[in-house]
Amino acid sequence: MILPHTDFKPALPQSETPLPYENEHMALRTITQQLMSSKALVTNKDIIIKLIELLETEKCDVQKDIFRNVLESLLRTTPDDL
Repeated sequence: MILPHTDFKPALPQSETPLPYENEHMALRTITQQLMSSKALVTNKDIIIKLIELLETEKCDVQKDIFRNVLESLLRTTPDDL
């Protein structure tokens, strides 16, 4: 019997710390998946707009920092529109 591939990761033991920027990777993946559920093609511009919307509405400062880090990273790597 072949089991389907899943992205399941076991929980980290209490003594291990999360990888650097793991929260940012998870946030970006979640945002991208949400956008893909309503659009066939998701661009960096779509993700940037969504991150700005989230930054404007989020109350939790920790979550805002995560969104801000993702946004800064995207803006560094996204070429300017011509």
